Amino acid sequence: MSETNTPKFWDDVAAQWIKETKHKRTHDEDCRKLIWIAKHWQGCRLVTIDRFKIQALGDIKLAQATESTVNRYLALIRAILRRAWREWEWLPKVPFIRFYPESRRRVRWLETAEVETLFNELHEHQKPPFVFALSTGLRHANVLGLRWDQIDLKTRVSMVRFRP
Repeated sequence: MSETNTPKFWDDVAAQWIKETKHKRTHDEDCRKLIWIAKHWQGCRLVTIDRFKIQALGDIKLAQATESTVNRYLALIRAILRRAWREWEWLPKVPFIRFYPESRRRVRWLETAEVETLFNELHEHQKPPFVFALSTGLRHANVLGLRWDQIDLKTRVSMVRFRP
């Protein structure tokens, strides 16, 4: 390990990560995850973070979220620890991180009776977006985020921009 013999803490690597990854599209999301992780690892020496401590943190998060969400937190931790090892040389090695198996949920379609029941329960202002979403298969954010410059009323075409 390089730099000084000053011990590095989780807080140090998290701060360094935030500083170096401002360009990332998921930067704000990373910051939110790091705030949650800091509640558990603040003041934790970097060299004490092993696979057992990481797994324990994953188990805590699993009580609050799905396996896929927990895996996103673990992937962030892995990326940060890898950078701390490879680039910053603050770690002698990166601990193994086991990800949770993600359930493969079956896609379920609404039955006609369910659509009718749901439609009848909606307020009048909710019905047009509901019909549009049902007709196009677009997600909530794409329907409600639609702008007039994405709609051609003459040709009855809508252009939806998906985030990469």
